[in-house]
Amino acid sequence: MKKTTLLMVGAAAAAFAAPAHADGPYFGIEGGVSFRDKVTVDIETPTVEGTFDRAATARTKVGVDGDIILGYDFGAFRLEAEGGYKNNKYRSLTVENPAILPAGVTAPAGTVVENERDLEIWSGMVNALFEFGPDDGLRIYGGGGAGIARLELPVTVAGVGTVIDDKKTDFAWQLIGGLRFPVTETIDLGLKYRYFDVEGFSLRAANGANLEADYSAHSVLASVIVNFGGRPQAEPAPVAARRLKPSTSK
Repeated sequence: MKKTTLLMVGAAAAAFAAPAHADGPYFGIEGGVSFRDKVTVDIETPTVEGTFDRAATARTKVGVDGDIILGYDFGAFRLEAEGGYKNNKYRSLTVENPAILPAGVTAPAGTVVENERDLEIWSGMVNALFEFGPDDGLRIYGGGGAGIARLELPVTVAGVGTVIDDKKTDFAWQLIGGLRFPVTETIDLGLKYRYFDVEGFSLRAANGANLEADYSAHSVLASVIVNFGGRPQAEPAPVAARRLKPSTSK
């Protein structure tokens, strides 16, 4: 009876032993699309300094979004640095205040034009993420990040000329959620959603007017993650349980 009990315990330990995800550094490349969104541009009111009114609204097409990440996995918590790039072409630009236009150019409020250039954003972020799920299977994670972004917002309209040709680096933040699963001892594949936001970026119009730009992006990205810590194999069954042999009946 005692030997049978030991055999059952050893078998259970071997069946339920799971390989632990080793804590350690990791590197990843992610790429995907940012969905249609909009950029709003406000212009400073000449009569009241520091007060801004809506000058234009630009609507973007589906664009590209990608990043490189380098982080450290602490188990249920990950901390990572991220360098990203976004590019969106425009569907349309609506002029809501003609004061944004170059000197000598007039257009009634509500005029819709096409911007001939692209919106670009370079960013450097630090992310804090929490993970849930089995170490050797599908894991779900969520969190956020903060850092800086360089917004390049050129606006050039055919027949009008350059309306904005400026760039600014300022604070940015984001929310992140996703899932990842192992495909080898060191490589994970994943899918990530990101909401990225920049607000109040101070720019200058081609005519010298002070502007403020706001932009947000919803993106979905595929991930390839290389874990330098690896995933150790499951521990072998206890020696005592392997060596025991069932007794023979007399």
